[in-house]
Amino acid sequence: MADPITLGTIGMAASGASGAAGIFGSLFGGAAKADAYKYQSSMAWQNAAIAKQNQKYALDIGEQQAEKAGIAGAAQAGQIKAAQGASGVDVNSGSAKEVQTSQHLVSQMDLNTIREKAAKTAYDFSVQATNYENQAKGYSQRLQPLCRYALQHWQRQHQKHPSGYWTRQMASRQS
Repeated sequence: MADPITLGTIGMAASGASGAAGIFGSLFGGAAKADAYKYQSSMAWQNAAIAKQNQKYALDIGEQQAEKAGIAGAAQAGQIKAAQGASGVDVNSGSAKEVQTSQHLVSQMDLNTIREKAAKTAYDFSVQATNYENQAKGYSQRLQPLCRYALQHWQRQHQKHPSGYWTRQMASRQS
């Protein structure tokens, strides 16, 4: 059997090693969590940028579709007027003029519908971008206490062991 002093020394050493392992684990566990928050924040910012690009793209596509519909509407108006003129009807008065006006109104309604749909899609992307930005800010806010804790923890350990293991570990993490 070992004497009580040896057992006490072994117990204190084991307790100290366990405490150091716990400190090491919490410090670098916090660093791993901080790295995860940094990554998630970065991804959220990138997703926000993509959503903003999609917003602009939706408006551009909507305007292109409206332009196509406008050209098709003008072509249809021309065909109506030509057909009316070919049949010998006065194209500038009466029901012929009313048909042309109605066709113009329907064409404008189509253009407005296309633009409204594009604006709605763009708005949805705008909301999505805002959600991603808020998500990124949330990750950044979660990161700040972890960084403060890690720095304070390192400073306390550095004061206890100024040129030891912790100094080398933190120096390698910061580079």
